[in-house]
Amino acid sequence: MNKMALLLVLAIGLTFVMTACSSKETAAPSVGASEESTMEHATMGSESPPASNQPAMSPSVSPSASPSKTEGQEASASPSPSASAANSPIESPKETPKETPIETPKETPKETPKETPKETPKETPKETPIETPKETPKETPKETPKETPQPKSYTVEIKNYDYSTSELTVPTGSKITFVNKDAAEHTATVDGKFDTGFLKQDESYTVTVDKAGEYEVYCQPHPFMNMKIIVN
Repeated sequence: MNKMALLLVLAIGLTFVMTACSSKETAAPSVGASEESTMEHATMGSESPPASNQPAMSPSVSPSASPSKTEGQEASASPSPSASAANSPIESPKETPKETPIETPKETPKETPKETPKETPKETPKETPIETPKETPKETPKETPKETPQPKSYTVEIKNYDYSTSELTVPTGSKITFVNKDAAEHTATVDGKFDTGFLKQDESYTVTVDKAGEYEVYCQPHPFMNMKIIVN
């Protein structure tokens, strides 16, 4: 881009110089002609005396001789600008080549490797073992053996068409005596276990219960009469 700009400036300068020279060449002949005409008028004025004083000149001598001589002298004396302009060539200014600056390669600064700080290993605190309190074994109280109930003797009266108790709990091996107090005959019957038979008034019957369990007692002639015996 810089070279192109220089060339444009030089071309514009040359065109200005050429136009100036051409204008000078055209102006110089006109100036010379005007000078010659003024000189002719001057010479003619000086040489022509008044008619009364001067004698009549022969027609052979023309008054225009001297002016022609002066024109030649003036022409020889004043050099034509066209000849000088033609002889002196216009020197075009030489382009001074501009030195393109050599780009010195910039040294890229080398990155100094940063030293990564070494991580100092943190000492993990040792967990002190917490002593769990030992549970002192509780002394389980020893179960005192239960005394097995001793067999006993029980009496059940039959009175007013009913047994004297509706439920009786007895230990194994106990004896139960049924006594009839009514005028009517009654029984104390357990299917598959025991049966007192028909008991008349004031008669009694004793049974021994050897097996644990529940016994349903009823009266055969009067089934609405019943009781329960629980043997442990």
